[in-house]
Amino acid sequence: MDYQIRIIKNIKDVDVVVEIVNKVLKNDFPIYKQKTRLMYRKRVYNNEYFYKIFKNQDNVILGCFSDSQLIAFIALKKEDGGAAFIEWLAVTKTYRGKGIGLALLQEAEKWALKHFIHYLHLYTEMPNNITYYKKRGFKLVGTHKNSWFGEDENIMSKSLRDKPFEEIFEIKK
Repeated sequence: MDYQIRIIKNIKDVDVVVEIVNKVLKNDFPIYKQKTRLMYRKRVYNNEYFYKIFKNQDNVILGCFSDSQLIAFIALKKEDGGAAFIEWLAVTKTYRGKGIGLALLQEAEKWALKHFIHYLHLYTEMPNNITYYKKRGFKLVGTHKNSWFGEDENIMSKSLRDKPFEEIFEIKK
């Protein structure tokens, strides 16, 4: 299968990101109560939310395109101290199991290292996602019990380097 991964630079692609999130939340989170899925789709992970990620130059949304169609994405939010939060990794259903998620993670790690990020973390609720991320070098470090909308969130992390970049300690004028 032919695909290309690149930074999303077109605001119209953010609308497609939200469409993918809506489909994934609607169909692929069976452990969520229906009202939880609806709240995430309507109030949390909506266009406004992803526009903010898109517009902040410290963040990145990497898209995977096949024949110019967005089929998957990963969104990272840069934090202070050399860390970044993986907000979303989503692959449309027909393209799963083809290595696209792994390719997006690898590109995200390259982007992170170029931007002096040595540590990635994320939350996941789904047990099969824990296994997926562990196979890719992440560690399960804890659980937020009864957190957002009453759901349990598993905390996963990965160190990309043994120590932080010295550049994160510089004070910019």
